[in-house]
Amino acid sequence: MRTTIAFIFSLLILAGCTEKKEEKLLPITNENISGVWKASRFVSTLPGLTEEQKKGGELEFLSSIYTLRADHSFNLTSDAYAAGANGRWELDPNTYLLRMSYEMGGERGVEEFTVEALKADTLTLRIDIKEMNAFIQLKLSRSK
Repeated sequence: MRTTIAFIFSLLILAGCTEKKEEKLLPITNENISGVWKASRFVSTLPGLTEEQKKGGELEFLSSIYTLRADHSFNLTSDAYAAGANGRWELDPNTYLLRMSYEMGGERGVEEFTVEALKADTLTLRIDIKEMNAFIQLKLSRSK
């Protein structure tokens, strides 16, 4: 009996050591979102795009680096936009809407993302395009 209990206890310890630990979700706050984020994954369900257009958009996005500063200024650079876009960001703590207002090449723009998930090393954003019944999902990895 004692051997059986010791064997079961050993199995439980072994299972606990080998179990892959799930990265913990962080509260979606200004402090946790601030940082330098590198694009790591791009998913789009936009209709009517050729495979070439989808691949080009994905390659461009995957070269993007978002710098979200604690003072709410931000910079976005990519291979195609080395000079980047500069602007301001704000987070609605109730809806988790991340709004980025920017200027790039003399043009002003606004991007609004819903923060789907925030972990220590990853940030997942989504834009729903209701009139096209589509979405774009972006996954960013925190730069060290």
